[in-house]
This record gives sequence, C-alpha cells and structure tokens, in this order.
Amino acid sequence: MAVAERLQSAQLPKEHRELSVSYAQKKASLWESGQLIPTKDELLAMSELLKLPLSELEESFSTGVLPSAVADLLGALARCPGDGLVAICAAGRVRAKLFPEDEEALVDALNHKVSLAIFFPFPLDSTFAGQYAAALTQQHREVWRTVVKFWKLVRSLTKEPRRSQRIKLYQPRAVSANMLFPPMFHRSTLLCERVAGRTNVDLYSWTQGSEHDGFYRIAGRSIEDTDVQAAAWELYFGGIYERWNETGDLLDGDSYWQAYTGQTETEAG
Repeated sequence: MAVAERLQSAQLPKEHRELSVSYAQKKASLWESGQLIPTKDELLAMSELLKLPLSELEESFSTGVLPSAVADLLGALARCPGDGLVAICAAGRVRAKLFPEDEEALVDALNHKVSLAIFFPFPLDSTFAGQYAAALTQQHREVWRTVVKFWKLVRSLTKEPRRSQRIKLYQPRAVSANMLFPPMFHRSTLLCERVAGRTNVDLYSWTQGSEHDGFYRIAGRSIEDTDVQAAAWELYFGGIYERWNETGDLLDGDSYWQAYTGQTETEAG
C-alpha cells in the first residue's frame, strides 16, 4: 500500500485508481512467491522507501524473467498522456474471462485513448488434403472461436460506439493457407505509447493462468535483440500499426489484414 501511495502522489487526482487492501496483499504474495515482478515505477518507489539501490532490487526480483501484472501495465498505458496501443498476436487459445483487477484496468485504458488490436494469424482453411492438415486447421478454428469470444467480451466492457472503434479483431485476407503451423501457447504483444509524435514500443509475451495473467517482457537473449524482434512485429501488423502510429486510429484493414465484423456465424469458423 505504501508503494501504491507513493505512485499516486506523482499522479493527478483524476488519474488515481484506488487499490484495495486485498489486491495489494495479493500482489505482494505473488511477488514473494516469484510469480510476478513489480513494474519499473513500483521498483523505483520501493527503492526510495527501502533506501536500497535500484539495481539491487531489480536483481532480487529477477527482472525480465518473471511476468509483470497485466493490470499494472494496462494502468500505465491508461496514464499515458498520448495514445496507447495493445497489439496482440492471438496465435493460441484465449480465455474469455478477465480477472477483476485486469478488467478494471482495461476499462480505464480504453477510456483513456488506448486501442486494442487483436490479430488472429491463421486462415481458417488449407490448400492441403490429408488427415494432419484437416486436424491442424480444425485446431485453428477452435482457437478462432475463443478469440472471437474474447473480442466480444472486451467490446462489451465499453458502451460507447466511439470507444468500441478502438477495439478491433483482424484476420488474414487469405482464404486458405499454403503452410500450416500449430497454435502457439504464447501471445506476442506490443505495448505502445505515442506521445508528441514519438512512439515507445515494448515487446511482451502475454500469458493467462489459473490465478493471474502476466506480461513477460521479451529480453535480448539471442542474436535478435528486443528492438529487432519488436520491429519485426510492427512490420507483421503492417498498415494497421502504421496508421495507428501516424494518427492514433485503427484501420478496418490493409492489404493483408481485414477487421472481423461478427455479422455471420460462418465467419466465426
């Protein structure tokens, strides 16, 4: 609670989000058990309160290995003075239910010029015949149904049409696939802040668990460092990302992606 109060003191009163004692206890428990790590701002506040070097705290929390709480990072986007974007490649099944603290943070973010772009990477049919191809495309369709349910859930959180325009689900324009990949358990996610014509982009892997959801920050652990990987995802999201980066708005589609409208049952696979 002391960390939360320290963070709130640096915010405008209208931006304050009250933190319940039960959620503070839950977060502290998850930190202690090694299931979550504090955000950068929380680590700075701890450093000041505990009179410990920031580097020592970062090392003790194994920064970059453990996930950050979804509510914390969405809350940071909500406080961004400019436009925010959460761009998710939904390449695996999505749980169509949010934990209360994450749902509250997402609503705040959507109410503060944050857009949500969900990209489903698989066509729902294949040019290949055979049992393995049919089984894989059936898995793609099953994943698609969970993604559509999640998209509908998020849209239901905001009642204003102009805000629902910030929530879009995209699928490839290609009718069928000429290469097949299995669904993937992790969801690569860009968290973007656009302020005064400049955009800051962080790459995470979004995970969903039985007790909490988390954003694992993708660190440079290979020859392709974080910036290179993030740039590749910006390229993959194509004209959708480019337009948002220029104007803060989401397109209905580009040469590769098309926005899902939800008008027919067949579109849902």
